[in-house]
Amino acid sequence: MEDHSRGKMEEILRELGHKIDILINEATSSSKEVRSELEKTIQLLKIRKEKLEKEFNTYSAQKKWQTTKNHFGNAIGELKKAVEALLNKNEKG
Repeated sequence: MEDHSRGKMEEILRELGHKIDILINEATSSSKEVRSELEKTIQLLKIRKEKLEKEFNTYSAQKKWQTTKNHFGNAIGELKKAVEALLNKNEKG
């Protein structure tokens, strides 16, 4: 993997971690029901992020890279859903 691609992936992983932290902060100011739902989602996101980091750091073949990209896409999708749920619940509440 070239250095530029590796740097980009590391940057994206850091950004994902930062967004999870923001989501955690937002969850603390939400209602109890919303907070509970978000905390579950946040835990799943953390697990997926850790798995992505591990796979990224142990990258060894193109097939492994494709799996990592798929997991990364899933994690981003879950983050998007969590943020949308937070925004929708806060608008209603």
